[in-house]
Amino acid sequence: MTYIWFEFIAILQDYFIVQNLAFTSTVVYSALALLYVILYVILHYTPSIINCLIFISEKLSFIKYLPVLVLAIILNLLFPGQIWAEFAFAFLFSFVLVIIQINKTKSRTNPEYSKFAEDLSINYEVVKEKLYFSNLFRKIKNIHYEVWLLVLVYEFINGQDGLGGVLKKGFIFDDLYAVLVTGLIIGLLIWVVDFLVSFLKK
Repeated sequence: MTYIWFEFIAILQDYFIVQNLAFTSTVVYSALALLYVILYVILHYTPSIINCLIFISEKLSFIKYLPVLVLAIILNLLFPGQIWAEFAFAFLFSFVLVIIQINKTKSRTNPEYSKFAEDLSINYEVVKEKLYFSNLFRKIKNIHYEVWLLVLVYEFINGQDGLGGVLKKGFIFDDLYAVLVTGLIIGLLIWVVDFLVSFLKK
């Protein structure tokens, strides 16, 4: 047991896992935080943009079929070692994923609600826009794991900063223990954040 503990500490030090964890988590959660703020502002101040965003998402729905790996490689080739490119990659894909969820909410909206709202003298358009963005917090939470995966893929290709870079080094050096430790830390962090978000939501 003592040997395993010392090996664990050595992995943390040799691969600078704490620093790289801070780097990757900053990219992931700053992108998600910015996404939440922007969508919240759109909801409350410029709701007319919602239908435009949904229209764009419908036209660009093919994006979800594009291999993330290919896009990450292209960005790394165009902007090698650029942190802002990694952040933009995480933010834009998060934005598209949430808009796709909003579009699904729209498609499930019963058209009879419009007549019902009219009978009650309710502005159906306002209600509908709020419905599209209902549970915005939950919609962003739903893509939490996907955003982590996107960022790790990007960093693995980059091979420099972040936990994706740590995984790549572990792969190159054939260090199975380093890969397992890193994976355990990532999984634990994602679980803790999901638990905290669910707890705060309640």
